[in-house]
Amino acid sequence: MTAETDDAAGTGSAAVPAPVVVDAGAIVEAEHRLEQAAPGYLDKVRAAAAALAVDGRRGAGVVAEVAAVREAAALDLEAPTASASTGGMLLKEGVKRLTGWYLRYLTIQVASFANAVAAMSEALLARLDELDAADTRLGSHVADGQRRLEDLEARLAEIERRLPDLDARLGPSGGARGPRVGGAGEAAPPLQP
Repeated sequence: MTAETDDAAGTGSAAVPAPVVVDAGAIVEAEHRLEQAAPGYLDKVRAAAAALAVDGRRGAGVVAEVAAVREAAALDLEAPTASASTGGMLLKEGVKRLTGWYLRYLTIQVASFANAVAAMSEALLARLDELDAADTRLGSHVADGQRRLEDLEARLAEIERRLPDLDARLGPSGGARGPRVGGAGEAAPPLQP
């Protein structure tokens, strides 16, 4: 029996696919052909894949989004004029020449705005990082203060627990609590009401 018939028979074993062998030369050749057919496309795909990469840092998704805004700010001024027909190509070339000055002006304005948004986002991310660091430090101080408070409360509870024993040792008159007057062994006179 083969793996396919074993699986069909319900034995649970599945066919193991053969490993894919990739020729490095073929990859380079394919990249070269793609770059000739669509200049810059492979770089855009690689940048998009890098932006989607998982990063363990907090806020990494936001960093990727800011990078995407930066990348999108680089607008292409050259409108495509390729066409299946010669007439279509000539028409597109004409429209491109007639509207090029306006589109260039508009593109510069939009790119400036996108760059300003990206710069603001980067500044906000830097400030957020500072606030996160301050929050971490503050949390550490609060935890330290909490530990110290619990230690003081434990000491106070121990003193309160031992207080009746101390009172019993000092006796009903309170022992030698008052100030001493005179020589050795002389107790202070009682206070007059």
